[in-house]
Parts: sequence; C-alpha cells; structure tokens
Amino acid sequence: MSRSKRTGQAGFSLIELLIVLAILAISANLAIPGFQGMQGRQRLVAASEQVYGMLSLAKGEARKRGTEITLDIAIDAGDSTDWALGLRDTAASAAACDPTTAGSCTLSFREADGSLRQQEKVLRSSDYPGVTLAANRADIHFDPVRSTASALTFTLTGGGRSVLVRLSATGRVR
Repeated sequence: MSRSKRTGQAGFSLIELLIVLAILAISANLAIPGFQGMQGRQRLVAASEQVYGMLSLAKGEARKRGTEITLDIAIDAGDSTDWALGLRDTAASAAACDPTTAGSCTLSFREADGSLRQQEKVLRSSDYPGVTLAANRADIHFDPVRSTASALTFTLTGGGRSVLVRLSATGRVR
C-alpha cells in the first residue's frame, strides 16, 4: 500500500487574509458613525423620559402632600448643554433651589417608622452629554388642587433630533 502525496496546499494565502481584513476594516468604518448617532439619540430619549418623569413626580407629590411643589430650572445662558432641574417643597423652602449645587433641591419623604428622610431630586446635563435643553420658564409651581398654574415647554436636542416635553395649564404632561 502506498500513500498518495498531497499536491495542493491547505490554508489561506497572505493575500486572501489581507483582502478579508481590508473588507472588515471598511465595514467597521461604515458602521461606527451609525452607532455614534444611535448613542446620541438614546441619550436624548433617556433625558426626555427623565424630564417627563420629573414633571409627573412633581405633579403627583403636590397632590399627595397637599402642598405646592416647585420645579426649578437652571440653564447656562452661554451653553445650553449645561442645565439642571431640581424639585423642592415650596412650603418647606420658599427660596429657589439651585439645581447645580449638590443638596440644594430636596424633598422630604416619610419612612415606614415615621421618620423623615431628605432625598435630592435633581436631573443634571452631565448625565446626558451632548443633550441641550431649552425651557420657556425658569420655574414651575405645581398646585395641589389645580396641578399647575401655567404651561411649560421643554425642548431637548441631541443626536441630530429634537423632542418636546410639554406641560399643559391643566397639569397634563406629554
């Protein structure tokens, strides 16, 4: 019995490997900008959902507590990517809170054992890089009976898109 000799070579040539690597590099270069745009849009969606949630929380807390809750808005005039929103109990703190200062905007919550716990309720732009915010007011007061005294519109922009979050005069958030 004789063995047959192999005449062909097994494996890939250097040229074939380089062509595959070039195709992968081109595909990656085409895909990366799409992923970056998607990240910007996701930050915008997350920020708009948080603004919506903060307005809903303020409205609900005002009704539940029977006291006025205020949403203070701080937007840097020179840089609309530097913004912050903060909630405070208007009856407990008549002075406006500064959402850019840690611990300035707090709400009190009663624990199960009856003790009070202070919790900061602030939303800052540093959590959503690249998202700008514009608002038509510097603060909004949520009345426990009427929910709110005046309308408010937030415009959030990022990732090449814009989202509006509106608070109607009746307190409806959309």
